[in-house]
Amino acid sequence: MGDWIHCNNCFLRPGTAPVQFRLTTCGHIYCDACVENATKTKCQMCGSTNVNVIPLSAKMGPDVQIFFTNIVELVKKNTQQIIQVLEFQNSHRRRYLSYLAAQECMEKAQKLYKYNQELEKELTNSKEEIAYLKRAMKEQVNPKYGMRTTPPYLDRQNLHTEVDQQEQSKVEREREQLLSQVQIPPVDIILRYPIEVWVSSGPEFFPPEKVETKIENRKKRRAFRSAVSLELDMEKHILRQMKGRRLEAQNPGEYRPTRSSRQPVIVENNWQEPTVAEQLKHDTVHKLETHLAEVKAVQKEKVCTVSVNTNRRLYQQPDMKRVMIYPNGESVERAVYVWGETLEEIMDNATIKLGLWAPAKIIYNMEGKKIYKFDEINKDELLCVSMGKPFSKPKNAIDGIEIKANWGRARKQYGPSATDLVVSAPVNPTVNVDPFGPPGLALPPASDNTGTTTANRPQSAKPPAT
Repeated sequence: MGDWIHCNNCFLRPGTAPVQFRLTTCGHIYCDACVENATKTKCQMCGSTNVNVIPLSAKMGPDVQIFFTNIVELVKKNTQQIIQVLEFQNSHRRRYLSYLAAQECMEKAQKLYKYNQELEKELTNSKEEIAYLKRAMKEQVNPKYGMRTTPPYLDRQNLHTEVDQQEQSKVEREREQLLSQVQIPPVDIILRYPIEVWVSSGPEFFPPEKVETKIENRKKRRAFRSAVSLELDMEKHILRQMKGRRLEAQNPGEYRPTRSSRQPVIVENNWQEPTVAEQLKHDTVHKLETHLAEVKAVQKEKVCTVSVNTNRRLYQQPDMKRVMIYPNGESVERAVYVWGETLEEIMDNATIKLGLWAPAKIIYNMEGKKIYKFDEINKDELLCVSMGKPFSKPKNAIDGIEIKANWGRARKQYGPSATDLVVSAPVNPTVNVDPFGPPGLALPPASDNTGTTTANRPQSAKPPAT
């Protein structure tokens, strides 16, 4: 046993006396002489109750013997076991990583194979297009002079013209075939219905077949361009999804050593580096963009030029102004937006929008000033329009509604005579003054018998002296 084993009560060590030692369930060691007294009611060291003891011998369980094992032997044993576990796990990890590397190489090879097939397909299409262009160039060469009959910049236009002629001939054949199956009625039946007549203001006659042909060709070109644009949008969406998944994963990548002294370690397949699939998808998007640009350049229609007056000022603002107008003497809540370039146009539009019974003649601002010029109006300004009457302040619609409501309530509650009010003022016997008449100082002066002029003043409230 170890040199640290002793009785926790009398400190007796094994080998000094023929005494057997015992271990308690609370983890204390006692000899046979002390175990009964130390664990009779409770443990003498920690005070634990219901203490059981077992003798210290080689027959103890492994969970107990491990506490009495030499620490050096225990470390050696565990170290060997750890090494075996590490070797076992590393062997399986290397096998799985090799499988992942082989699978990734297989995916790259498949993608490269598909990409190679696409390139071969494009090469075949390019060869066919080149052959077609060579045949067209040979047909356009004049055998007498050995030169082109049309300049190069008219090739695209001639190509469109040729397609239009083919479509026109096709429509004409279909129409002739349908007309051949129709039985022409007698003349008297034909004359019963109006005959369509073509009228022109100057341009030459343009057959309906050509119009239908151009419309059909325009529809076909638009459908082809829309299909290419849709494919481009789908590929762009897939590319954005792939990039988003790569950025969201935040893959740290793998560290690979190199022989370079400047950069001995490099990081591969990290989240900042685009994957092979993403690069292939980016190439596909670039090809579709180039193809769509070529299609638009070939299908470019004739652009009508518009003459522009270069002498006009660059930052000249339009004369049209928008204002808010309400009827004179009414609530501001009735204001509506009105546009116009002159005063007359604003008044005409205000008459129509406000539903006035007479045309508007005068425009006032909110201060009551009459507006004579269009330049005096500011944009989004609140104005008042009148049919000839002078300016009156706007009424509050809520006050009018409240007055009408009170009037209706009074008549309903107290009868119709409740609103027949008469205001009368009692006469003061002491002061001879009319409360509803003009003040005395406002009366014209009157002359007395002495020839002096005095104002007609009201009698004093002070009684005369007796």
